[in-house]
Amino acid sequence: GTNLIAGKTAEEAENTIISSSNKDNAILTDGEYADSGSCTSGKGLYYQKVHGETTWTTQTLIYDLGALKTIEGVRMQLFAKWGVWVPPEVRVYVSDNKTDWDLAKTVVPEGVGIDTTILTTRSDFGAIGRYVKFEFDFRTESGSNMIGISELEVIGGDTFTVSGDIAYTA
Repeated sequence: GTNLIAGKTAEEAENTIISSSNKDNAILTDGEYADSGSCTSGKGLYYQKVHGETTWTTQTLIYDLGALKTIEGVRMQLFAKWGVWVPPEVRVYVSDNKTDWDLAKTVVPEGVGIDTTILTTRSDFGAIGRYVKFEFDFRTESGSNMIGISELEVIGGDTFTVSGDIAYTA
């Protein structure tokens, strides 16, 4: 399949705080993966857990695929360094209306808790939807105030049309 969110920006939760110098989440779908020779801050974003008096438990990012699509899985590059952590769990939801969400996959990245790491995870599943929501958990330990996300892909293919309860490939 192809990357259905290449070059797209995500809808972030209201009051999201990004601690990177770059605040544009289009960097998450630009196709540029970090490696040990590149600075992760130039390839991804640091999402902040503490919002004044409120501590968030999750960070959400929602992508509009533009039409119903077959979804074969996701690929994520997550990272940890200097107080930025890999999310301990990521849930991927799919919807055709952005109101009713179905849990498509729960991903527990390998390498959670390592101080410095760049981690790429591919997780396969089957779904049909127009919207894809990533829900990233923050670590609960004190001092774990940020999560690092470098690149996201939604792998899929065909566009669908729906008539009643039946989906047809376009």
